Amino acid sequence: PAGLSEIWLLAYNFQPATQYNVSVSDAYNKKSYFTPSTSTFEEAYGKTLEDVTRVNTKAFEGWYDPEATVTYYDAAGNQHTIKNSEFFNSYNLTASNVTGAWDNADPVKFDFSVAYGQGQVNVWALFDAAARYRAFTVKPLYDQAKSVTVKLYEDKTIGEQLKAAESQWERSGYSIEGYYTRIQNGKALAGFKVDLDSKVDDTHPEGDTLYVNYTADSKYGNNSLLFNLARGYVTGLSDKTPTFEVAAASSTNAKYATFTNAPTKPINVAKATYNGKDVKDANGVQLYVSSTDPTKFVTVIPAGYNEASWKAFNTTRDTVVKELIKELNLSKTATIAEVYDAVATRLSAEKADTYNQEFAGKLVTNTAYPDVNYDDYGTHSPEITYLTNLGIVKGYADGTFGYGAPLARVDYIVWLYRAAGSPAVDSQAPFSDVNATTVPNKDFRDAIAWAAANKITTGYADGTFAPYATLNRQDAAAFLYRASGSPKFNESYADVKFSDVTAGDSANHSQAVLWAASNGIAKGYSGTVNKFSGYSTLVRQDAAAFLARTLQAGYIAK
Repeated sequence: PAGLSEIWLLAYNFQPATQYNVSVSDAYNKKSYFTPSTSTFEEAYGKTLEDVTRVNTKAFEGWYDPEATVTYYDAAGNQHTIKNSEFFNSYNLTASNVTGAWDNADPVKFDFSVAYGQGQVNVWALFDAAARYRAFTVKPLYDQAKSVTVKLYEDKTIGEQLKAAESQWERSGYSIEGYYTRIQNGKALAGFKVDLDSKVDDTHPEGDTLYVNYTADSKYGNNSLLFNLARGYVTGLSDKTPTFEVAAASSTNAKYATFTNAPTKPINVAKATYNGKDVKDANGVQLYVSSTDPTKFVTVIPAGYNEASWKAFNTTRDTVVKELIKELNLSKTATIAEVYDAVATRLSAEKADTYNQEFAGKLVTNTAYPDVNYDDYGTHSPEITYLTNLGIVKGYADGTFGYGAPLARVDYIVWLYRAAGSPAVDSQAPFSDVNATTVPNKDFRDAIAWAAANKITTGYADGTFAPYATLNRQDAAAFLYRASGSPKFNESYADVKFSDVTAGDSANHSQAVLWAASNGIAKGYSGTVNKFSGYSTLVRQDAAAFLARTLQAGYIAK
């Protein structure tokens, strides 16, 4: 009020309080929270301080009282006490090891469940080392595309950061070819493509805009037109030095051929020869040399495809090449390399898609069983393919795998026998029910004899093997364990436990089951409890998964 020279404030019913000074950006900018001195932060606010994120930093590490102390002992047994503040750069609240604190101990996190009494307490956020960034506008190079702003940090490659965000500018039917810093007439300039393995700094990449260039999947993608034009053709020569079948042939400078797994133009090569014979390496693999004849190209059936479908594919390719020569007004004698170049530079994505449709379904893999869903990883299709390619699994006469069918005991022994290289046997199987009448296939009888000789199977107490009885899961585990040499394994240390498997239960092959589970070979059934179900019948796809994992883990050397 006017005329008053002094105002006195009288504290009334004063309540002692704790003042929490919270710093997020640096030690000097604070936000204060107040609680009764006898209350904890959690009691007063019903929660602790939440985790925070901050521009230009990598990771939030937690909340700390800079005055809290940490005690540690050095190698000589001497005690040292330091403050939390020695772990911080107070200017930006990032981890700092200037004093060597982090080499000896870790700071103590702030305890929000403790009452700190009357007074002030500082609470600092700690962040992992600061990571600077630059902001870029990402502009896709097609009509009506929306631009996106991204932050690229200096501590990671440009590629991994853009990859994590690229769903924001993906284009249906197209793949991202690259990112560019300059364009001309709406087209990316080749000399300004960004190296995705590089990192951001103050001047790289130049400017503040990244242009996204796309290629049509129908031309450049996996199984695209260019891919199919080049499929099976030699597209390069490896720098790897062969060990020659005939040492003197090394004078030919022969090399291993390389083949496309992405659109790559075929090159002019010829089979290497020496004294009128093909030059091969010590394993019988054909070798090649560069050719000066522009019409000389070599094709080889890609691994994993059957010959009949490869012939059908090549017939289709010959037809498509003739159509493309006419479409693109090329010489009737144009080579595959010339057609490839013309398609790459002159054919529209829409036209490429039309011609590429002619290749659909022409190639069939050796492992393409009609009853296996190769799009569903849960069907164990990779393991089935793996064993089929090794010649271990061959399916049924009608071309099916027998997905979901129970596996006979003899079948698994045969798979194991093939996995071991089908070694010669010196004796017949010692089982009363294994002879030329009961098991007509000699290879099957040899497999059982091999398994018995190597104690992979001991049969039943009555002297039989029961070759065509279905195999249960725990017996399969036993076969695998023994075929792997019965590795030393302490059941009580098993990484995986099952509610229905008791360590030491040899009658139910507990050691084999727990060994297989601990090595990722056999898995149980999850639910309210984790069960192995050892007495359940083993189906063929699960049997394939068990064996493939065993081989991939390095057991059962072939």
